[in-house]
Amino acid sequence: MARINKVVYDQSKVDWEYFRCPGKKVKYFQPTPEKLNHVSNVLMHGYLNLSDENRKPEIISKLLGYYFGNLPGNFNMFYELGNFDGILGLTNITIGFKSDIIYKFWGKFNHKLFREIRELLDRTMTEFDLKRLTAATPDEKVKKLAKNLGFVVDGTQKYGFSWNNRLYTNNLMRMLREV
Repeated sequence: MARINKVVYDQSKVDWEYFRCPGKKVKYFQPTPEKLNHVSNVLMHGYLNLSDENRKPEIISKLLGYYFGNLPGNFNMFYELGNFDGILGLTNITIGFKSDIIYKFWGKFNHKLFREIRELLDRTMTEFDLKRLTAATPDEKVKKLAKNLGFVVDGTQKYGFSWNNRLYTNNLMRMLREV
């Protein structure tokens, strides 16, 4: 078992300017009411975006409040993809340890966008000294995209996701950085 050395992380060394504007196709998400409404609709109606038990307006409102509400101790970064063709979130960031990834696409995807996402993930892992990124998806297209970004399937949850009363296998994925 690898031993992780305890490091005191100096946030003053983070290139915050980069994270505010990481690329031309990947832009820092500014949550306007219109954009939040669009994200809410995508979560409610988008194919395999949110499991049946969570596709309720009150739950989606709580999720959006959690992710975009600047709660104390909550460290999340969200990015618009392309011309607001999707959203990528680095959530529950624990500096020096790990982060979760949320990604939803409702538009077109191209190779330049793919490269910028990969660069953002690599830079995030380096700048915040992250050892692990985790993601989960029942969608085979999103799983393939994540694999191309460097994620591997860590495990599966058979019948772990329900969408329109149909059960799906949820793929648990990870990307590791060697310590």
